[in-house]
Amino acid sequence: MTKSEFNNLIQLTRMKPDSIASKGAFLVLVEGKTQTKAAIALDCQQTTISRAVRLLKDRRRLALQIV
Repeated sequence: MTKSEFNNLIQLTRMKPDSIASKGAFLVLVEGKTQTKAAIALDCQQTTISRAVRLLKDRRRLALQIV
């Protein structure tokens, strides 16, 4: 996923761009890190990252169906 796609998906959710969850999702979806490594880098739980990634992937899937 590109940074532009990621930013567009963030706008489709109520996630704040500067939240730990969105930062973690960025590391996973754009930079290609694992969820575990992203959680360690951000000092948060892996479930926080997992939920954000799942939400953004779901939104992306819906957006692609509309187009």
